[in-house]
Amino acid sequence: MKIDLLNCFLKDKIKEEFSLYFGIQNEQLIEKIANEWFNESHDFDGRWDIIMARQKSDNKILDLAAGCGTFLLFGLNQGYDVWGVEPETWKLEFFKKKVTDSGYSSEFLTHMISGKGEALPFEDNSFDLITSYQTLEHVESVSQCLQEMMRVLRPNGTLYIKCPDYNSFYEPHYQLPFCL
Repeated sequence: MKIDLLNCFLKDKIKEEFSLYFGIQNEQLIEKIANEWFNESHDFDGRWDIIMARQKSDNKILDLAAGCGTFLLFGLNQGYDVWGVEPETWKLEFFKKKVTDSGYSSEFLTHMISGKGEALPFEDNSFDLITSYQTLEHVESVSQCLQEMMRVLRPNGTLYIKCPDYNSFYEPHYQLPFCL
């Protein structure tokens, strides 16, 4: 029952953001996105396949702007040493509830940290791999964020960045065309 309520919470938050940022309500698309963000049992965006093809399984991984923690939970459930940083309060709240309500180890709670890319709360040379999916277009300072990622990345580590082109016709977070 708690999981059903948590799924409703997620859908409500996505609906709020759809309305706030795009001025639309598309129930079918909200349902699709909520299902993808809620289900940590599969690699819905293919990121883990790409990463594991290039990395050792014992690497320490950071996901910058970890969102609702889908990527993070998938990795933790597979035994990877993966960490997330997220600035949005509601997404941090969702992650905590998801871990608790799903019966995951309370250790997982320590792997999602409140923070921003411009001031990462980690020591120098902490991670073998840093992923950043659709993050840099939201930060206050791209250069500061990149400097911070390089600071916490170990020598010979990998920085994996995927950013949308806002000159394109597609918004990747919510899978919407820009020209509605």
